[in-house]
Amino acid sequence: PADTVCRISDGTLKLYGLRTPPELGDARDCITGGIHSKGKRSIRFGRVDVRARVVGGKGFWPAIWLIPDVDIPWPRGGEIDIMEHLNHDPEIHQTVHTYLTWKGLEKLVTNHSTTPVQPDEFNVYSVEMTPYRIEFFVNGRSTHVFPRLLPDREKQFPFRNNPFYIILSAQLGGTWVGEIDLGDLPVVMEIDYVRFYEKRY
Repeated sequence: PADTVCRISDGTLKLYGLRTPPELGDARDCITGGIHSKGKRSIRFGRVDVRARVVGGKGFWPAIWLIPDVDIPWPRGGEIDIMEHLNHDPEIHQTVHTYLTWKGLEKLVTNHSTTPVQPDEFNVYSVEMTPYRIEFFVNGRSTHVFPRLLPDREKQFPFRNNPFYIILSAQLGGTWVGEIDLGDLPVVMEIDYVRFYEKRY
């Protein structure tokens, strides 16, 4: 059931990665929680703030990210990774994905940055979206800017065309993060708040 991996208690949302309870009758070793706002709340331009903390583990890959709230094949509509954390690392990743970055064709601007944090403490992870740039923040400090290049280059900046919805996910395993250590479970991403500040241009 969903409340095994997604729980609200003491005023925060907790998304877990844990060993699969035997009563679920699931052959997989572990299960994870996640929620999204698709079809409920999206934003085109403005700012998103998420205050969160992570209790990490080997193979744990919690993420806070935005994708278009319209049916566009990935990555043509773009993806904005406000925060990704791997294993026990003392840093987080913030990344923009486009068709050009996916194909390795983006040579003029950098789409990724890392920032040192204390991941098990609450931090505010943010992104500002304008028609001309995507700017990331950690605890109010600017950490990376992905600009729209002018004159426009095809597929370089798809973010001005559609609204985006948010995904909060407590993922386990994958090529990037590596193998899961079941002995580190349970792990959790705890969300204090998600705030949308919309701006019209």
